[in-house]
Amino acid sequence: MYKEIITGKPAERQPLTTVEEERTEIVIKDLLTGKTSEAVFRLKNTGSNPLAIIMVESSCGCTVPEWAKQPVAVGKTTEIKVKITPEKREFFHKTITVHCNTEGGRIVLNIKGSVEK
Repeated sequence: MYKEIITGKPAERQPLTTVEEERTEIVIKDLLTGKTSEAVFRLKNTGSNPLAIIMVESSCGCTVPEWAKQPVAVGKTTEIKVKITPEKREFFHKTITVHCNTEGGRIVLNIKGSVEK
């Protein structure tokens, strides 16, 4: 899938699976400019094939995702940790897009909050 995104050419497809998100949105209170906070999203592989997370991208450089690069076995859960370092006072709404071998090919997660200082 990643090769297809980069080259624009069809790639050999991995078998699809299904995922259950513990939550798709996290609201963080008490965000401070220049201070790093962390949000953790949990994804459970509910399908019959391993879950392959190809890439995780964020809508802003102030949100940095971390994830395990190994496939997630059937019935197991994985975490996507996102470090958030806001740069200015504002309402904070960023998206994290998980590219994986699910029906739609991606899962969109949201982080919201208000940066106070």
